[in-house]
Amino acid sequence: MTKYNYKIIFLFFSFLFLGLHAQSQNNEFQKKEKAIYDSLTFHYYEAGIWDSVIDIGKEALYKGYDFYYLRMRIGLAYDYQGNFRLAEKQYKQALKLVPPDVSAAYYKYYAAINGGRENVAYADFKKYNLKQAKAINQDYSKNTNYLFEDQQNVKVQELKIKTFDHLYFAYGYSLTGNNNELANIYPNNTGILYSQGNIRLNQSYLNFNIGGNISSNAKWNLTYNNSRINGVKLIQAKEADYISAPTSVIQNELYTSLSLFSGDGWNIKATAQLIHYNSNFIFVEDSIKYKIPENTEDTLLIDSVQFGYIEEQVKGNDYVFGLSLNRKVGLFDFSIFGTYANILDENPFQIGGEITILPKGNYTLYLTNRLFYYHDNNSDRYIYKVSAGTSISKKMNLDASATFGNLQFTNEPGLAVVYNWAEKTTFKGDIVLSYQIIPKLYLSLRYQITQKQSLYNYYQLDEILPSTELDGYYYATYKEESSFYKFNQHFVILGLSWIL
Repeated sequence: MTKYNYKIIFLFFSFLFLGLHAQSQNNEFQKKEKAIYDSLTFHYYEAGIWDSVIDIGKEALYKGYDFYYLRMRIGLAYDYQGNFRLAEKQYKQALKLVPPDVSAAYYKYYAAINGGRENVAYADFKKYNLKQAKAINQDYSKNTNYLFEDQQNVKVQELKIKTFDHLYFAYGYSLTGNNNELANIYPNNTGILYSQGNIRLNQSYLNFNIGGNISSNAKWNLTYNNSRINGVKLIQAKEADYISAPTSVIQNELYTSLSLFSGDGWNIKATAQLIHYNSNFIFVEDSIKYKIPENTEDTLLIDSVQFGYIEEQVKGNDYVFGLSLNRKVGLFDFSIFGTYANILDENPFQIGGEITILPKGNYTLYLTNRLFYYHDNNSDRYIYKVSAGTSISKKMNLDASATFGNLQFTNEPGLAVVYNWAEKTTFKGDIVLSYQIIPKLYLSLRYQITQKQSLYNYYQLDEILPSTELDGYYYATYKEESSFYKFNQHFVILGLSWIL
């Protein structure tokens, strides 16, 4: 072997030694650094300084240190802060590191429940081992003695799925009082023969809702609504006093939904709604009579409207079918939806989507944005709705929403609300205050304002024509016109909700 070959071998083993030594030093450093992160997160966890646990834990994960206790401490820190969505993600990672662990399974289950992902929790429960399942059934936080039992002797009961899990009742009333708006804008000049329009006097609303579970991955809901509008038909002839006749609309609605859930936060929901209306309307019968003026110098025949009204009942049925796909993941809820309907002989459909942001990982604070497209035989338009809610105190919540766009003939996706009245609703605002009276019993007060546009008709002077019956005389012809007037409706709704 040459001297040159000895040098190569020497250099090779020198670099190998240095590399192994450096690797050994790096491994020692990583062990020490991991121990530091372990110690720091434990210290701040014991002290209850949750932000520090989370921040230091994130730094450790970023550097590649991932171990069971780190995930559990971060998860519990999020849990104590009420951020159940992010806590659930940490417990999930802890279970990947130690699949049979009881604590991670227990806390992941209830984090999913508290974060609004109940059906994900139910699906996970079916995958847990006997000790994990028994922990959830027996409330692991209160009793841990079973952890030392022989697993073969453990009997686990199935989760109790409630067929009926809630009841809701609400009553609302609106004293609209838009009488003066219409009376003030009615034309009253020589160019108008007569005008007519419908006005609201008051409206009442009754709602009853019940729902529950068919199985751990299927949920049902049934809603009954009753609405009644009392109003008048207001008629004004030229140079005459107003005449009013009572009108009313009674509407009964039956709404049902079926939701199917997957084990990872997906939900598909099918809805159907039947609407039966019974309207007591006033129809005006009119005719135009002419008489020869008393002043012989006047050649224009005087028009005199002769009208009366008849009362007629109009009955019918509308229906709405809907389908939506939702996903609850992380700090976001996503939804896309579509509906098809038959409303007042129109066949509208609407498609859209919404996203809900949960900054705190639960529904004590949320922001929802919804946008959908509406189409029928007469119009195409977009509707935008923004909703937000927060927890004022441990027992009181505040929710608010605002909807912009023409809501006429649209429906609220996933809810028993259809805007099938004759008026156009151009804006809707809601403020809801709810209070927990006792555990599982809630009282709510809702104030709602809607800005509406209602139609009125009038006969406008068209042209002057010579009379075919009287030589030298002329008479006026009229054409029917229509216009809208605006008014606000104020609604107060009192609700009572019972979680069974």
